[in-house]
Amino acid sequence: MNTPISTSRPIVDRIDRLADAAQPAMREADQPALGLAQFLFDTLGFSGNEQDYTDPRNSFLNDVIERRLGIPITLSVLFLEVARRVGVQAEGVGLPGHFIVRIQVGITDADNSFVLYLDPFHRGTLLSEEDCKARVQQVTHGRLPFDSAISTRSTTATSSRGC
Repeated sequence: MNTPISTSRPIVDRIDRLADAAQPAMREADQPALGLAQFLFDTLGFSGNEQDYTDPRNSFLNDVIERRLGIPITLSVLFLEVARRVGVQAEGVGLPGHFIVRIQVGITDADNSFVLYLDPFHRGTLLSEEDCKARVQQVTHGRLPFDSAISTRSTTATSSRGC
């Protein structure tokens, strides 16, 4: 039986292989996190299924990996799991009506690094904090403070949200 987020060995192995395959792109990039995003979204073509968002296969990680199409949560989980395997610091972020990923970019020293947001559904489009703030304001009509809207989620919490 398929489950939206499965920990079956074949899926884990496929994610491991994606992580291994991402290594060259990450080494060539100025920032490993951006190299990973470029590999998954530009090279491999993972993106959101805008033509058939409600297709159940968009929620099954094995199908998302096979078809390279998904919904925000499954594409984010995929990015987060590959990122974890390759040492890229990333967290899931639940916005009202959407799910994205926060990545740490720059030198690992906290004073010299900065945060970017990545939208896996839109082929890894990079977003600034201002972009996220504008989305929250638009979706909530200003009724939800930005700080409370942009909370990070663990992969487990993300998986639960997607089920």
